[in-house]
Amino acid sequence: MGEVKIALLLPSRRRFKRLFETLWVTSVYNDTKFFIAADYPWYEQVILKLFFWNKSVIVDDRKANTIGMNKAYNRALNHALEYQPEYCVLWADDLVPEKKNWLSNLKGYLKSNDVEFGIFSTDEGGHKGIFGWNFWGEIPCAHFCIMKTNLLNGFMLHPELVSYFGDNEISLRMKKKGVKISLLPIRVHHFPTDNETRRITSKYYMIDKGKLYELHPEITGVMDPFIERADFRANFSFIYDDGSYFDENMILKFIDYDAMIEKGNN
Repeated sequence: MGEVKIALLLPSRRRFKRLFETLWVTSVYNDTKFFIAADYPWYEQVILKLFFWNKSVIVDDRKANTIGMNKAYNRALNHALEYQPEYCVLWADDLVPEKKNWLSNLKGYLKSNDVEFGIFSTDEGGHKGIFGWNFWGEIPCAHFCIMKTNLLNGFMLHPELVSYFGDNEISLRMKKKGVKISLLPIRVHHFPTDNETRRITSKYYMIDKGKLYELHPEITGVMDPFIERADFRANFSFIYDDGSYFDENMILKFIDYDAMIEKGNN
């Protein structure tokens, strides 16, 4: 498939097995490539290049400031820009599409709906195995998303955030720019696992929350019930993925957390 060049940005550190599995099961075309900021020993990087030379660009990220996932995404973006992609995607090394034809379906939506900033459907956010989109306040969380490269202005995730809330901030930033937000029924499984990187960066969680509120003071306090009590009922709403495309110009079918869970029981 031609027409649209897509760069999948994927920083990864100390999760070689999970990264290998993700690349192995994720099919892409010649005009779509992973740009991996890889903080791995040279021999593991060689293995990645040998197996995935046709679908990835491996960037040696060992000498970079490894504390900060958001910074790693931005380093991956800097390399991707040389590829001149029309779109960039926020991806992860524990992310697997539900369907093998996800990319052709995605390109169909990009073309038919003139997508500027699109959010994929995930089972993240307290509803494992149930796909949809999470909203806090009136803002969708862009767990995994795609956006036109010319909207990024040099960075994917806000450089003042270290490791957290980048997926919240990017939605706020795009909304303030007047960018159309699309909800794409491209289902992706997220398989978060405990890892050393997350333990190292956990101390930045509250710092990043404060920075998020500083950058966007109008949402101060909105995230607190979730952060303090893992409460998905206060300040949260959901849209269930029934296979339909949505954008902010359409009537959105919001439901609460209990209704979202009930969808998975039917």
